[in-house]
Amino acid sequence: MKNDTKPRPKWMRRLARDSWQAELIISGAAIFGSLQLPVLLERLQHYLLLNVDRSLLGFWAYVTGYWAAFVYGLVFLFIFHFIVRALWIGLVGLQSIYPEGMVRSEINSQDYQDKAFAEYGNIDGLLTRLDEMASGLFGTGFTFAGLFFNIGLILSIILFAITGMGILGVPEFWAIRIGLVPVALVLALSLISGVFNLKTLREKQWVKRYHFPFVKVMNRLIIPINHHFTTSGLMLLSSNSATNKGTEKATVGKIVTGIVVFTLISFGFGFLLAVSDILKPEFMDDRYHRMGNDPTVIDPKNYVDTDKTDLFYEPMLNTLHVESTGPLWVWVPLPEREWKIMLDNCSDPEPADDLEREARRLARRQHGLRCAKEYVEIYLDEEKIDDPDFLRDFHTSVGLEQFGVRLEMTDRLPAPGRHTIRVVTHYPLDEDKPEENFRTTYIPFYVLEAE
Repeated sequence: MKNDTKPRPKWMRRLARDSWQAELIISGAAIFGSLQLPVLLERLQHYLLLNVDRSLLGFWAYVTGYWAAFVYGLVFLFIFHFIVRALWIGLVGLQSIYPEGMVRSEINSQDYQDKAFAEYGNIDGLLTRLDEMASGLFGTGFTFAGLFFNIGLILSIILFAITGMGILGVPEFWAIRIGLVPVALVLALSLISGVFNLKTLREKQWVKRYHFPFVKVMNRLIIPINHHFTTSGLMLLSSNSATNKGTEKATVGKIVTGIVVFTLISFGFGFLLAVSDILKPEFMDDRYHRMGNDPTVIDPKNYVDTDKTDLFYEPMLNTLHVESTGPLWVWVPLPEREWKIMLDNCSDPEPADDLEREARRLARRQHGLRCAKEYVEIYLDEEKIDDPDFLRDFHTSVGLEQFGVRLEMTDRLPAPGRHTIRVVTHYPLDEDKPEENFRTTYIPFYVLEAE
């Protein structure tokens, strides 16, 4: 079937022919912009780790992993495009200096030169391949970036909506299921579209009537932002792939090869996420529990005067070396995942609702401190500190204010030598066995003789 669109004007044909100039400018800007995205991704992860309830952190780990793939995929794509286009420009420059191309000489044998010319002599063909590769990378990259951005945005909005429903008092069971309704709708529309594509159905009149409206609604749900460009790009790629000449066997081979390559890349990127700090391991409860649970190590993250981390996950002392006259204090962070469990299991009655605003605010804060005495256990060496006099205390990191409770321990200083603070928060590793395996942190320190 012929394309029924109007012929493109001259300026558009010229721009398509010389698109490399615009590509280089946009690609350079895109590289610079995409290199800023990892910082934004890390800030999002920090915010979630401080403010999201335990039940949703597993979902957020998946979504932030998806965003990590999107961010670092963009960085790789634009850098690779820039390299390919730079190679093309370099070869064009060489060809302009030597317009006659490769010439024969007396340096090598004729047989060697025949083989070299056959392998490397087609400069125009190489230029064409590089040009098509660069333009294809550029256009395909922006198309799939639009698709993945929309999917990631929708998943994030759904999780924020589930979190918001939880704050408003909707039970977690129903909040998750209500939030997943759009996902179920898209999957249902995708299934219906796939059924409509069957050869036995697609030529029926009632299928022709409903097929495209179904797909249009599905596309709008999946790609609400930059809809026309992304959809047009995807249709351009898919339609041309479907009409390329080749046997059905070759087409199946390409599909299988694509699946294998995609699987290998996915496993490779998953391994990269696992061994690096791209995806914060603290989203997972088992890793969160292991942090600080080693009495044999001095960890800079446990001391305020040496900590250089972006976010505080573990209790901290003010210093590793304490003068015999002090000061010594311990600060215990209480992110949302622990704060909620602390309040849910607290035996102290909540403040009355009929209090004045300021009085209720103060009563809630005092209620939180009384609950902290039940939730947080602090041991000096092997002796438990009974009835700790906690105060609310905030530490600022990566622009975020972290809440915790602080206990002054100067009046409990032991004899000079090595000692250990053990902090146990009643945050269970297994939600089904809340009385077992509470989160435990060991912090060694030294008391120095007074001079």
